[in-house]
Amino acid sequence: MRQRSGRRPGDLADPPGGLWRRRALVPLTSFIVYGEPPGWRKGQPKRRWEATWTPANPADKVRYFAAIWDKAETADGPLESFAIVTGPAGADLADLQDSQPAVLTLAQGLDWLKLEGPGKAGLVTETPPGPMS
Repeated sequence: MRQRSGRRPGDLADPPGGLWRRRALVPLTSFIVYGEPPGWRKGQPKRRWEATWTPANPADKVRYFAAIWDKAETADGPLESFAIVTGPAGADLADLQDSQPAVLTLAQGLDWLKLEGPGKAGLVTETPPGPMS
């Protein structure tokens, strides 16, 4: 997970406000990545690439971004929001960008939601699984 402080995932014990306790899953069937082709210059269009995978079974058609959520009281009323957890890019995306969202199978997503279990440790200490895995 990246934070504006520049700390790396292994340095992360618990973000302010206990966000690790507010875990969520964001379902997806693919996602878009933009990359800079060789010789790219500012102002030129970037490469658009759709990250997909071959489902291992019918339930695997949908995967999940690991996320954290928060709720704030604002002058306009309550505001609910979420952030997608990212880590270093896996082999599938390393040529396009230096980070990627944590893409999980249903089983990995259920582990992520458990307060005590392998979900948090796996995302904090390892590169997230590649989207095409």
